[in-house]
Amino acid sequence: AVIGASTTPAKLGFGVARNLVQSGYTGAIYFVNPRGGRLLEGPAEIRASFDGRAGRTVRHLVSTIKIDLDGEDRATGVSYYLAFRGEGLARLARINHARAQAMAKRLSIVPGVQCLNDAWFNELTLILPKSGSQVVEKLAAQGILGGVPLERLYPGVDELKNAILVTATELTEDEDIEALASALQEVLA
Repeated sequence: AVIGASTTPAKLGFGVARNLVQSGYTGAIYFVNPRGGRLLEGPAEIRASFDGRAGRTVRHLVSTIKIDLDGEDRATGVSYYLAFRGEGLARLARINHARAQAMAKRLSIVPGVQCLNDAWFNELTLILPKSGSQVVEKLAAQGILGGVPLERLYPGVDELKNAILVTATELTEDEDIEALASALQEVLA
């Protein structure tokens, strides 16, 4: 469902809907706008009601998606976000993974830091030579969000006492990775 689809070409809701249709997507598309109307040439029509399957989809999206951009409704915010990111989720996934690869490469040269495994998407488990909780606290004191200590999630599991979970997203910049690596090296020294 595209909440906030628009019949006005200058509006973002029109661009999101047009890009979805022109991309060759073959699944069901529900354009939702309370004013209704014809969106594009051909069968793409804005649905004016919240009845039936489209309505259930819309209600589910609005109730579960937790993004709010400048007061827009949540589902519209997600549509806007994906439109701004370009090709949508596939591109976003590639960016997330590439940022995580860059982070793993940089953090792996910090003395004493090891990746737990080679299979990951954008979250890495790092094994440290010190308590994960203590390291994260020291990083936080420097203004660095250094991950989640796994002993917090798995209390009593000794193998994870020195492990932290870190993540990279499309918003992670090289400067963020370098700041974490430098601070981590200082804390572990």
